[in-house]
Amino acid sequence: GIEWSTAFGRASFILLFLTLIIGPLMKIKKPSSASTPLATPWSWRGELGIWFAVTALAHFIVIAANRPFSGLIKIGGSGFSLANLLGLIALFWTLLLAATSFRKVILFLGVDSWKWLHTSTYVIFYLVFAHLIYFQFFSTHGKIGPDWFGYFALACAALVIAAQLIAFATVIMRNRKPTKSV
Repeated sequence: GIEWSTAFGRASFILLFLTLIIGPLMKIKKPSSASTPLATPWSWRGELGIWFAVTALAHFIVIAANRPFSGLIKIGGSGFSLANLLGLIALFWTLLLAATSFRKVILFLGVDSWKWLHTSTYVIFYLVFAHLIYFQFFSTHGKIGPDWFGYFALACAALVIAAQLIAFATVIMRNRKPTKSV
């Protein structure tokens, strides 16, 4: 079996992937029927994001409970320290976004400010992805070399990036006004 820290880390990555894939998919193809589960994607996205924050925090707590914090990140340390620093920065931003995901906070911030703040979710994704890739492909801690989840994570990252690019192109095509010839 896998360790608890790894299980929480992997679960949080999957939840983050699901949170991020919804946005581009909604830009690419809006659901046509109110009976589909994707008819209300923003509520799903929020729930998934909160659970991502919970599992990411659990991942950190399990790791921090087993070793001193000074052993996780050392200035001038190894790639292990850098990967943990990236994970810690991602966790900080994740908890900030989770704290701002409640109705009263959204109303206080204003919807536009809240949306702007939450665009950093993609930054979190890339920080988490770099953290995960280090431990899957470059770390010598534990088993050497990636397991199936490393390749799965690569596929998820590729899907998120591809979906973002396709959604961007879709929005451009929808918003592009035909030009008149002179």
